Amino acid sequence: MAGRLTKVARSLIEANRSPGMKALDLRGSADLLCVNMMCEKVGEPCICRLSRVLEANGSELRSLNLSGNKLTQLPGSVFELPHLQVLDLSGNMLQEIPEDVLKLQSLKVLDVTNNPLKGVPKRVARAFYGATEIRWDGSK
Repeated sequence: MAGRLTKVARSLIEANRSPGMKALDLRGSADLLCVNMMCEKVGEPCICRLSRVLEANGSELRSLNLSGNKLTQLPGSVFELPHLQVLDLSGNMLQEIPEDVLKLQSLKVLDVTNNPLKGVPKRVARAFYGATEIRWDGSK
């Protein structure tokens, strides 16, 4: 089996210029800090720009790494990625896994370690049992 190299976008600017991108790695990225001076979240983690990029160029995305960004929520566009197989949300500030994650029919790995999660919803655990690896450390 021949290995395939996948170009990984490592910034929102690069992702914006990469229609059909397969991987987006925004691990600990300053790109996810709000820079809109009119926004109440200026200087804090923000999902607005990420959402726009995913809506425009995320249709072929297979891997999305948002680890280490102190995100408290995810944009709905994350759950509209039909080919997403790996979603790394580790090291954020998520308190729950939205049930919208069930829309990700191709998901193989969901990493939510190092988040103050209250738990994994039973419906999510049941639906993904045996098909998706959920990495959760029970941290609070």
